[in-house]
Amino acid sequence: ANPLSMAADKSAEQYLPGGNTRTVMHFDPFPLTMVAGEGAELVDLDGHRYVDCVGEYSAGLFGHSDPLIKSAINDALDKGISMGAPTAYERELAGLICRRYPAVDQIRFCNSGSEANIWALTTARMLTGRSKVVAFNGAYHGGFLKFPDGPCKLNVPYDFVLADYNDTEGSEEVIRSVGDELAAVIVEPILGAGGNVPGNREFLEMLRRVTSELGATLIFDEVKTARIGPSGAQGILGIVPDLTTMGKFIGGGLTTGAFGGTAEVMRHFNPKRADRWNHAGTFNNNTCTMAAGCAAMGKIYTAERAQEFFDWSEAFRLSLNELFAS
Repeated sequence: ANPLSMAADKSAEQYLPGGNTRTVMHFDPFPLTMVAGEGAELVDLDGHRYVDCVGEYSAGLFGHSDPLIKSAINDALDKGISMGAPTAYERELAGLICRRYPAVDQIRFCNSGSEANIWALTTARMLTGRSKVVAFNGAYHGGFLKFPDGPCKLNVPYDFVLADYNDTEGSEEVIRSVGDELAAVIVEPILGAGGNVPGNREFLEMLRRVTSELGATLIFDEVKTARIGPSGAQGILGIVPDLTTMGKFIGGGLTTGAFGGTAEVMRHFNPKRADRWNHAGTFNNNTCTMAAGCAAMGKIYTAERAQEFFDWSEAFRLSLNELFAS
C-alpha cells in the first residue's frame, strides 16, 4: 500500500543510518514519508491522508497551517532572518511567558527542551556547588537525558541517582540519602515517555518540601506540560519550583526551548554583571521562532484559550473512560 514510502526509506539509507535522523520516528518495516500537512491532517508520499494524532509530541499543538503563525513567520522572513542582535520578538515572547507562569520571573531562550534541561541542571550545579541529581525511572528530559530502564548509556555524564515516580516515601528516602551532595531534583509533573502518568499532589509537594530543606534546586520539566491550563502544571497544582523548563509549543511549532526561574536565580545570567554566567547560542533568539512564538502565545493560545482547551480535553478523557468501562 506504500511503495513510494518504502522506496524513499531505502534510498535514504545511503546517507542516513537506517534512512533516519530521529530514532523515535522509525517503524518496522519502514516509516511513512509525509509530504504535506493541513490543519489536523497529514498526507504521505503515496497520497494517503491521515488524522495527525502524534501532534509532534505536543510541538504540533497549532496544527499544520495556522494562518496567524504563517503570517508571523512570513513577516519575520521579510524583515531579516539572522540579525545577530536582540529583536523585539524575543522580548515580547519573554513577557508573554513570564506573565503566565508563577515560577518564572525571568527567562532565557535556547534551542530545544533537551537543551533547556541541560541549562537548568548546569544552573542548579552552579547555584549549589554540588554535583548529584535525582531523576526518576521512566523519565525523559531530552535525547541525552532519558531513563527508560535506568540510565541510558548515551546520557550526558551527570551524576544521577534514580528514584521511582509517585513513590512518595521511597523517593524521599532516596533524596535524603543523597543529602548535602544534592544539586537538584528534576521531575516532569506528568511522566511523559513513562506512560503519561500524572504526578500525584502528595509526591510533588514532598519534592518541593524536601529540596527546600536540603538547599537543593527543584526543576519542573514543563516542556510538555506547560500547555496544560493557563499556567502549566505548576499553576494547577500551586507548586512553585526553583527552575522551569519549556519547549515545543511555545515557539508555535518551530525549534525552541527555554529555562526560567526567580529573578534571584536568573540574575546570574545578566550580561551587565561582572560576575555573569555566560549563556550563548547562535539560534537562541532565532527570528522565525520568536515571531511564531509571539503569535502562538499572544494571539492563539492565550490563557483563556488554554483553559478552554484543558476543559475540553478533560471532558474528552472522561468520556473515553466511560466508553471503555461500558
